[in-house]
Amino acid sequence: MLKVDEAMIDPIEARASFKQSLLEVVRTDDRIVGLLEGGSGAEGRVDPWSDLDVFLFIQDAQIEQFRQEWRQWSRQFGQLLLAYDPDEDGAIAWTIFQTESSPLRVDFRFMPASQIEEVRSWPTSPQALDAFVLYDKTDGHLSEVAKALVGSSQRLPASQELGTFESHCNRMWYFLHTAFCKFKRGDYWYTRVTLHIAALDSLIALLRLEAGAVERWQASFPEWKLEQALPPARLRQLNGCIPLQSPEDLRQAMLQTAYLGRDVCRNIATQHGWSWPDAAAEAIIEMLIAG
Repeated sequence: MLKVDEAMIDPIEARASFKQSLLEVVRTDDRIVGLLEGGSGAEGRVDPWSDLDVFLFIQDAQIEQFRQEWRQWSRQFGQLLLAYDPDEDGAIAWTIFQTESSPLRVDFRFMPASQIEEVRSWPTSPQALDAFVLYDKTDGHLSEVAKALVGSSQRLPASQELGTFESHCNRMWYFLHTAFCKFKRGDYWYTRVTLHIAALDSLIALLRLEAGAVERWQASFPEWKLEQALPPARLRQLNGCIPLQSPEDLRQAMLQTAYLGRDVCRNIATQHGWSWPDAAAEAIIEMLIAG
């Protein structure tokens, strides 16, 4: 039996090997007219924990059958540990394959060739064309469309800053109130999920706005590389919003979220001369203090 360090290869190498196998299949499958790689691969950010995001453009006449048979088609790339169709229509496939290194997530999108023009509006900024377009059987049409995205800005446009602020500000306070109501009913897990998925998500977006860390706003979630985006003091405050086990710990975490949210909303609004729901904030903070 081989030792672990002798049997396993580098995850980046295993990922590259899988991609090469995929490319070889694409070259010989007449149904597939193009292959793009998105995510970290296209943007030059691959590390040992990167997944593989690929977009396959299929002949329109073949797309429905291809989507019906994608599980069988994908098994040629190795041991398929998980095959998940989130929309149940075969357009998107979330998979995990066993590689020589470790399990690898591979996200497939199976798209009709007639939608190639839609690539122009995708929220991605490839590092180079050859990192984005892995194969093109469209006489250069796919490459021409994809070229427009190379080096494109994913920064939050200034024209969208106010709307983004209003959306996340209102969402944060609304769901803080919702979380507190669930808390008072004794639905503590419901409270935690609401706090994390809704209220804290919007608070994090607001913290990014305050810090001006909006370079990849259109291509990533607010939480992406957050530890590097926020000033240390703000990060410490945000860490204080993580609830511990007891109900009282949970209430205190919601209160800290409210205090930090009020401070951030007030700072952004003052800086830009915008209005914000300060009356709602004070009322919700009073509720949380009263417990």
